[in-house]
Amino acid sequence: MKGLLGWWRRRQNPLCRGSDRLEAWAALLLAAVLLLGVPTVGIAAGLASWDDGRARAEARARTLHQVTAETLHDAPPAVRGSDVSTSTHRIPVRWTDPDGTRHTDRAKVPAGTEQGTSVSVWLDHNGEVAQAPPTTDAVTLDAVSTGTGAALGAAVSALALWWAHRRVSLRRRLAEWERAWEQVGPEWGSQKS
Repeated sequence: MKGLLGWWRRRQNPLCRGSDRLEAWAALLLAAVLLLGVPTVGIAAGLASWDDGRARAEARARTLHQVTAETLHDAPPAVRGSDVSTSTHRIPVRWTDPDGTRHTDRAKVPAGTEQGTSVSVWLDHNGEVAQAPPTTDAVTLDAVSTGTGAALGAAVSALALWWAHRRVSLRRRLAEWERAWEQVGPEWGSQKS
């Protein structure tokens, strides 16, 4: 930033070439994109993902219903070193419909669940065990991941464009110096001390 402020004060300097001015303006644009554009892209993508995820979770929850089932076997204990709160196993469970019909199927239950424990099971419209709709935490995590990825993508794209611009500017600057030297160089070489 200090270099940009210095350029602004010296922009009328006769040694400041057009490519130098263009490069300084591009640096200002890059700073604006990184400070304003990247967060805006990340927030917009995250909010869009959150809205979409929440709508999908609500739609899925409307197609499912929850029943209370009883486990028919003990679930194996959690594997050593794993997170007990997220470790699950599929074991046989039984539930009864309101009309008295009994059903048996396999459902995911927390590790270490004992036989005879009551667990909540999600069923689809056919009465078959289905995966639970995403929780608010899962939707939020997905939205944060999407927003972060979009922001990083925008930042990488902006920096890649800046890098390409710098390469083109350098080539132009070297060509300008070459043309200037072609005009001045012969005069320097012809002078004798």
